[in-house]
This record gives sequence, structure tokens and C-alpha cells, in this order.
Amino acid sequence: MTTLTVWRFADVDGALRAEREVAMLSALDRLPINDAWLILWPKTAPSPHTRGAGNIAQLAPLDQSFWGLLHGHVFAAPLLAGDGPESHYLQEVGVDAQLIHLLRAGLRQGSSALLTITDQDVPTELAAQIAGARHHQDRDHYRDRIFHRRLTAEHAGNLRRVFGR
Repeated sequence: MTTLTVWRFADVDGALRAEREVAMLSALDRLPINDAWLILWPKTAPSPHTRGAGNIAQLAPLDQSFWGLLHGHVFAAPLLAGDGPESHYLQEVGVDAQLIHLLRAGLRQGSSALLTITDQDVPTELAAQIAGARHHQDRDHYRDRIFHRRLTAEHAGNLRRVFGR
């Protein structure tokens, strides 16, 4: 089942560390990644920057327009007119208002996020490892920073049809 996973971090370096961790896991075939994207919001920047996670081998990357649409809806739409008709388009690919709200609420200046799309759920152990948990007792601490969204077959098909390369 296609899964969109979001890791949020309290600092900009968090997503960069997670990108390296995912790249290593992907290279070892422990976590096949279809696509990955970073949101980095330095403390001195008025708005976040996004980029593809180029260090991660990607099996089925999406067109950048998907990530741009998601970025615009999360960060620009509230400044313009709030949630408008464009939110319907994101819902057609499995990105609903709850996920948008989690991204908006969790990303501020000085923070970052790593988003991945996989063909399966990221195992809990690997999700915690990517989030920075090094010991079993750390895993609960990171749980509120990791979000999984399982896409229906229809949503996944729409995502590939519209944004697949």
C-alpha cells in the first residue's frame, strides 16, 4: 500500500540527518523509497525552502509540481485566501485537510521535515531510527513527530497518473 510518511524536526539539521539515514537504509535495500522531499526553514528565512532528497535513490519519483503544489497549499494558501478549491485536487491524491494542518502546525522557522512516498508502511523501528531515536526508550518521544498516511489504491493511481514521471 502506498504510504506518505512525514518526519518533523525541531531544527533544520534534523531533516538533513534523516535524509542521510534514509539514503543509507535505501542503499541497503531495507527501505525502498519511491520519492522523497525536504522542507527546510532556517531561522533567518521568511519562508521555508523545499528540495528533492537527491541523496536518496528513488524508485518512482514524482514530478516536482506535486511537491510544489503541496508546499504552496501548506505555506502560501493561508496567506492568500485560506483553504480554497485547490484543496480538492490534493484530496484526490490522498492529501487531506488533516495532513495539511499537521504540516502547517508543525513547521515553523528553525524547523524541518522529510517526506517520503513508499510502496509499504515504514516499519516502526526504522521510522524511529530515521527520527533520531537511538534507544528503545527514545521511540515514544519521537512518535508525535512522525505521521503516516496510507493512500487508497485510487489515490495512489491518481498520484501516479497526474504527477508520475
